Amino acid sequence: MLTIFLAACLNQYMLVKGVEKVTNQAAGNGETDKSGLIGLFIGKAIVLIVALTLGVQIMGKRIIIPVLIYVLQIVVLYLSMKKPVAEQGSNK
Repeated sequence: MLTIFLAACLNQYMLVKGVEKVTNQAAGNGETDKSGLIGLFIGKAIVLIVALTLGVQIMGKRIIIPVLIYVLQIVVLYLSMKKPVAEQGSNK
C-alpha cells in the first residue's frame, strides 16, 4: 500500500511540475523545454499505470472506486475551466 501511496504522490508532483512549466510559458517567463515536458507527462502516465497495476493486485476489484474518483476529478477540472474573454465576446 505504501508503494501505491508514493506512486500517487509522485504522480501529483509530476502533474504540478508540468502545469507549472506550461503556465510559466504562458505568462511569458521564457521558453519551455518541450521534450522535457513531454517526458514528464510520459513518465507521469507510466507511474499511473504501474500504480494501477499494483493496486489491482493488492485491492482486487475494489480499485475501481479510486479510479472513478480520479476520472470524476478530471471531469470537474475540465468543466471548471473558463474560456478566455476574447472567445466569450465573439460567441455573442
